[in-house]
Amino acid sequence: MKTCDFHILLAEIIKRLDKDALSIANSRQNANFTSTIKQIFLDIGKQFPYNCNVCLGGTYRTPDGQYNDPQWLYDITWVKQSNPKDIIVDLPLILESENDGREDKILIDFQKLIQSRAKFKIMIYKAWNADANIKLIREFIRQIEHPLFEPIGDRYLFVCHFFNQGKFEYRVYTRTNLKGNYGQKIRKFRSVKN
Repeated sequence: MKTCDFHILLAEIIKRLDKDALSIANSRQNANFTSTIKQIFLDIGKQFPYNCNVCLGGTYRTPDGQYNDPQWLYDITWVKQSNPKDIIVDLPLILESENDGREDKILIDFQKLIQSRAKFKIMIYKAWNADANIKLIREFIRQIEHPLFEPIGDRYLFVCHFFNQGKFEYRVYTRTNLKGNYGQKIRKFRSVKN
């Protein structure tokens, strides 16, 4: 069974999102945006043999390719279960996405990620400009670093698409309890022609 290496997974996520950036940028409706994102992560889940189920809105993909249950908690969840499948033993990845651009809706989805014990937590969202994105990231980090949440080392990937600019920005943040750490910017803005 292959383990979930963060750097390999991160490189694959960025590669796939960049490859499909045009269709993501052209997804004007939230359902289309979300379904494009879900398909990308279903494909990555198939490519990386983590021996986990990939839960999507309306489907639940088991390692043998069966689809049998509705969305489970998040837009996307990679689940490992014991054998027999009665105990969840790992959540390698969870993802929430919000296409609306409204801060309140983005934060509601983001708060779902905070309470999870998943190894990798991904938030994909849209913002109007870099200032709005920084404001969101600061709020994400304020909530992540709240003393209620004890574990240090939680890994987050923030993926922002800018509405009017056709650009994406990727940031990684690892929970540190150090104030003022706004995550490592791992990719410069990427142009997407509409």
